[in-house]
Amino acid sequence: MSQKVDQLFGQGPRKVSRAKLVSGLLMAAIPLTVVGLVTCASLPAAGLALYAHLVASDEVRRVSTGELNIDELPRLTKLRRAAFWTMTVCGLSFVLQLVLLSNGFYEGLLS
Repeated sequence: MSQKVDQLFGQGPRKVSRAKLVSGLLMAAIPLTVVGLVTCASLPAAGLALYAHLVASDEVRRVSTGELNIDELPRLTKLRRAAFWTMTVCGLSFVLQLVLLSNGFYEGLLS
């Protein structure tokens, strides 16, 4: 009973941050972004980076509502910013890949 009352008034146990999940997603997305021009990996990298950004944004929201400790905020903010820039680079890489494909650059490399 005491545990339920503590949770009701905010004194209950804090949930664990999912910063490790965001870090893992970015560790997979960043190498895929780098090889995105040569292969067709920019789209999966953008998907991973988008999911990392959504999870990081949700974690920042949890900090602002008091569900997580405020100490997590700087790390989560950095991870969210890294996910945003990874998505941006993925998008630019995808556009550049489309331009190179339409200009016949990849066909010239293969012949």
